[in-house]
Amino acid sequence: MYSVLLVDDEELVLDSISNLIEWERYGFRLTSTAENGAAALECFRKEPADIVITDIRMPVMDGLDLIEKLQIEYPDTVYIVLSGYGEYDYTSSAMSLGVKHYLLKPSNEKKILEVLNKVAKELAECKQQRQFLDQLQSDYNKMLPHAKDQLLRDIVLTGIYNKQDGNAIMDLFGIRQQQFLLVLFTFHDKTEYIHKFALKNIAEEVFKDEGAYLTTIIHDQILLLANSAEFDHISEKIKDVQRIYKTYYKLAVIAAVSDIGGFSSIRSMYESVKHCLNFGFTFQDDYIVTPQDIMEAERGLPLESANLKEKLASAVHTGNMEGASEAVHEASRDFESGLFDMKEAKNYCLELFLTVIRQSEGALDEFMPHVPTLHNMTNLHSAFQFLEDTAVQLAGRNSNRVAKRQSDVIDSVLQIVRDNVDNPELSLKWIGSELLYVNVDYLGKLFTKKTGTKFSTYLIAQRMELAKRLIKEERELKVYDIAIRTGYPEDAQYFSKAFKKYTGMSPMTYIKNQEGK
Repeated sequence: MYSVLLVDDEELVLDSISNLIEWERYGFRLTSTAENGAAALECFRKEPADIVITDIRMPVMDGLDLIEKLQIEYPDTVYIVLSGYGEYDYTSSAMSLGVKHYLLKPSNEKKILEVLNKVAKELAECKQQRQFLDQLQSDYNKMLPHAKDQLLRDIVLTGIYNKQDGNAIMDLFGIRQQQFLLVLFTFHDKTEYIHKFALKNIAEEVFKDEGAYLTTIIHDQILLLANSAEFDHISEKIKDVQRIYKTYYKLAVIAAVSDIGGFSSIRSMYESVKHCLNFGFTFQDDYIVTPQDIMEAERGLPLESANLKEKLASAVHTGNMEGASEAVHEASRDFESGLFDMKEAKNYCLELFLTVIRQSEGALDEFMPHVPTLHNMTNLHSAFQFLEDTAVQLAGRNSNRVAKRQSDVIDSVLQIVRDNVDNPELSLKWIGSELLYVNVDYLGKLFTKKTGTKFSTYLIAQRMELAKRLIKEERELKVYDIAIRTGYPEDAQYFSKAFKKYTGMSPMTYIKNQEGK
């Protein structure tokens, strides 16, 4: 049912038309009547109508002025003009306003309904057309994000769009900008699609004012084609994306930004930012990599790799857990100071890992299956932590083995002393070089560490204790005989001095004291 507003300054015309038509019977509803354009405008604003039947010549505001004002505010309303004979100038003006339907005064019911039915048909067709266009617009709006997504994906993966295609596509999507930046977001670790989709939405919202023209998801990468701007401004927007995402999803986001380029350069811009992902700053979250940064990183790693490898191997092999940890930290510090080639850095970490697992018996077979795990780590910080944990663990194992070996060595030294205490050749040098084949300096330090006393002091004490036992148990022995039996065959005088120093009395005095017991 279509609503109708009737406007005429003649009360007789208003009454006759109002009462002449059975409005609802024919699908219409007379909402109100007005005696001039000004009153009609007020009525219409209170209750808009689908159809306005209006006289042309009226006081205060004529029909033409009414139509002109209403068309601005209500463009879908259809107008039927009431005109009398001789009002051709007014009719011509109405036609210039787009009015197509007229009724000549006076009009009967048949003529009025004939025009009303034409208008109703026109309104129905307009409604149907509007619904069709609305549906098209709705479908287009739904399709547009997917089309933009697929477009950017096709360009960066195939590069098939030429300049002519690019211009047509830019017109289709309403892109007026000629220069762009391609921003790539990705993660340290594998993530689910919902996380990538959320990051894409956050990036689009943050970059809305900068013109997030095209966005897409490729593998673990979120790409965004944005308006070219100062890097400081773009970097602040990127940091906003990283901050918001980390707040809600607790995941760090890596970002890379291309150089400025046109639409036809998008594929090369993608190759540029993708190359940036070969480099990382994984010891610092939320870093933004640019092609300019890569120029420095491609010069190579400033690592004293041979010295570090030897230092780490030695620490693990000797059971020095603290030294092993420090060696790994020293290796990782070179990566904290700037960008680096991820492949080269990962290979270096693997090389150190293989060095470490060769330093402990049985570790090569045990830890070799962990090599793929280390290789697949996307975060170099985690890789070095894994390396450190392994190095410290194996150093700890070696420490126990070294401690047992050292204890065995000292036990051997003590046994040799007991078995050879009367041997004048008995010395630490003789034991190390002739019997145990151990470095004398190392053996001396190890002996002191394990026993708490120097070897020379220990040997004298053992000989003097033997001398005391001999005096007590074999009283017929002379001082000279005791000297021989305790390793001083040719220097009884030196033996006497040593004995007096150890016991506080000479051998003769000690013997006399024993005779009185």
